[in-house]
Amino acid sequence: MPIRIRFSNERGAADHGWLKVKHTFSFGSYYDRRYRGFGSLLVLNEDHIKSGKGFGMHPHEEMEIFSYIIKGELTHGDNMGNSEIIKKHDIQYTSAGTGIYHSEFNRNPSKSVHLLQIWFLPNLSNLKPKYEIKHIPKQEKIGTLKKIFASNKETDPNCITINSNVNVYCSILMPSVDSIAIDQNQDQIQNQDQIQNQNQNQNQIEFRTSCPKVYIHVCEPSGPIELNENTSLNGGDGAFIERENLITIRAIGNKPSEFLLFELF
Repeated sequence: MPIRIRFSNERGAADHGWLKVKHTFSFGSYYDRRYRGFGSLLVLNEDHIKSGKGFGMHPHEEMEIFSYIIKGELTHGDNMGNSEIIKKHDIQYTSAGTGIYHSEFNRNPSKSVHLLQIWFLPNLSNLKPKYEIKHIPKQEKIGTLKKIFASNKETDPNCITINSNVNVYCSILMPSVDSIAIDQNQDQIQNQDQIQNQNQNQNQIEFRTSCPKVYIHVCEPSGPIELNENTSLNGGDGAFIERENLITIRAIGNKPSEFLLFELF
């Protein structure tokens, strides 16, 4: 089945002054009947929050939520007693269950925060609320698909367990040698063989799955990727993939490509 692209500039958008947001799926005042979720993936919002601003204490229930920080820091607080500063390469998970109250604020006095807010439908109801945060070093993402969430239908001690029919992966693919410009006028020139060694096996990955649906989202402002040698995605773009057992993903730009992959049951 052909890959369907969700182009970045076609997403829903809103500018609230303190918050600029792009919606992959219908959310709030933005509604498009073509985009009402994909499997258990219900919300994928890209947020830019100004310094000193944020979401005050507000409720959630019966939803699985995680935040992925692209740039900056976010301060979290909730009625379970958790209070943390979430930074780049951290992933934050909340299982709202029977109900929680939380706040998400940018306490930095001068810098905005850029993040993805992602919601999933739970596969169990009336659960006790749960909160968890985990740091994923950048190096663990490079050249591989790093599994960060495993469905509660699986057992994976290396991941956060999520109460939804989804597995979530993150990755950073490096530019190919051919895409790296070498300035011959610099006094110190990195040998091309060294570049080859650094980028070997870091430019392309293959993902095999038996799941019927996969969604891929490329983080902005990352470099572009190519899927199955025939579909290109730029930063902010997404792709709906159905009934593909093998997906080849390759970085095709001149800067690293960071993306999330959702394997939906």
